[in-house]
Amino acid sequence: MYNRAANVYRRVFVDSAPPSRILDELYGGLLQDCQDATRCILSMDRAGKGKHISRALAILGELEAALDRRAAPELTQNLAALYNFARARLFAASVNMDAAPLAEVERVIRPIREAFQEAARR
Repeated sequence: MYNRAANVYRRVFVDSAPPSRILDELYGGLLQDCQDATRCILSMDRAGKGKHISRALAILGELEAALDRRAAPELTQNLAALYNFARARLFAASVNMDAAPLAEVERVIRPIREAFQEAARR
């Protein structure tokens, strides 16, 4: 019962949310998964690392799929390249059990999130 109600709430939350809030949630989730994967790598928790990196990769996929290449070709090309970089660094972190690539992902994603937050405030 609880799971069904939670799923309905999530669906309503997403369906009624402005795009800027959804984008902020996605970037926030990506950053959180990088931080959580870092903790898992440092504690040698391979299963936890896999879970968080998998979620981060899924978020990157959603972000890339949402790009409207006709609306802003140069911007979307740059974002797609950045997402590909982040994807490669996530794979490197996962394969090598190395937290350094996750810090790189955070360093490139955080300013993008902040820029979108600023744009949404205006």
